[in-house]
Amino acid sequence: MLATKESAQMYAERLAELVTSLGFDGWLINIENEIDKEQVPNLMEFVSHLTKVLHLSTPGSLVIWYDSVTVHGHLKWQDHLNENNKPFFDLCDGIFMNYTWKESYPKLSAEVAGDRKYDVYMGIDVFGRGSFGGGQWTVDTALDLLKRNNVSAAIFAPG
Repeated sequence: MLATKESAQMYAERLAELVTSLGFDGWLINIENEIDKEQVPNLMEFVSHLTKVLHLSTPGSLVIWYDSVTVHGHLKWQDHLNENNKPFFDLCDGIFMNYTWKESYPKLSAEVAGDRKYDVYMGIDVFGRGSFGGGQWTVDTALDLLKRNNVSAAIFAPG
């Protein structure tokens, strides 16, 4: 998929066709493995092209990037928006941050995102595995902090 710019574009177009054909809202791009450094430009082309063709074919659709792979190709969750993941954020509709963020990270992410702060979805693990506030019956602690910092929430494992 990432061997060439053309293959990245072709796979993006196929995924956009699936959204149109099957009638769903878009894609969460979650790549949880290392990427060869020389393939990162093709990964960025994939995200950019998918967002562009999806918006043309399905108005209102979304492409959300999951905070996992950095611009250096490393599998390293950042837990907040920064120079290692913002280039992906800039190519799509939003970013779903991993759920092990610290108390200061929503504010930092909002500052980096600027006018797009609501496009930052801070992950909250309902089971409480490393989530701010502890999860389970105290998910509201994390939600209150996100609300105060004007970023969005992404609820992980609600069932």
